[in-house]
Amino acid sequence: MVAKQDSEYDKVIDLKNIKGLTVFLSSRMRKSWHVKISRLSGHRTLTIPSYLENAPDEIKAALIDWALLPISNRRKESSLVRKSKANLEHRIQTYIKELNIPLRSTSVKPEVLEKRTMGCKFDLRSIFESINNKYFDGSLRALLRWGSRSSLTSYQSSRVAADGTGFHLITIAGVYNHPDVPQFAIEAVMYHEMLHIAVPPYRKNGRHVIHGPEFKRCERMFEHYEQWRDWEKRSLRTLARKMRRVPEFSS
Repeated sequence: MVAKQDSEYDKVIDLKNIKGLTVFLSSRMRKSWHVKISRLSGHRTLTIPSYLENAPDEIKAALIDWALLPISNRRKESSLVRKSKANLEHRIQTYIKELNIPLRSTSVKPEVLEKRTMGCKFDLRSIFESINNKYFDGSLRALLRWGSRSSLTSYQSSRVAADGTGFHLITIAGVYNHPDVPQFAIEAVMYHEMLHIAVPPYRKNGRHVIHGPEFKRCERMFEHYEQWRDWEKRSLRTLARKMRRVPEFSS
């Protein structure tokens, strides 16, 4: 992560006579921030997006106050700490939303991705369109790609093309690109990632919720959900090990 210490926040820290806190700016962070505490010294390091360098003093103060809140197991947090944390985060997030910060740009070329959706057995574009029409009334749009060979993680992300156009990118784990993968499994993992577009993450009580109650309810609407989960537990890692042992498999 590209980060530098920020003198603007140092001024606020000095004015408040705060000890044991350093603020760093990160050029890679977009809409989040975090604090780390040294176990040895107790010194806190707050890392924030670089565009917050010139934020209003009240936002700087809110970030600093947030970084100084007691950190403990969430169940042990007092109601006062939780309320203070939620209020500070709401203030900061509201300011960030007003800035309308663009998503990180990417070197991914849509026209190139569309030529590479065909795997050894399944075409991601065909699977996507089938699921889109069946479960989402054809309303979703996304670019698709296979993950690295034998990779186990599928994910959905938001990107910005070179021309400034935003788009969703679904990456299907490379382990699914194998002749032994059943149709219901590739459809299920595609449905899961598409659901992240239809039911996006949100923040609640200062936490980033990805698989909330609504997401889980909708996920179980997929007709082969239980069959897919059972197959994943029994076969996914075994298949990944098999792919690592064999350099190539024929299509």
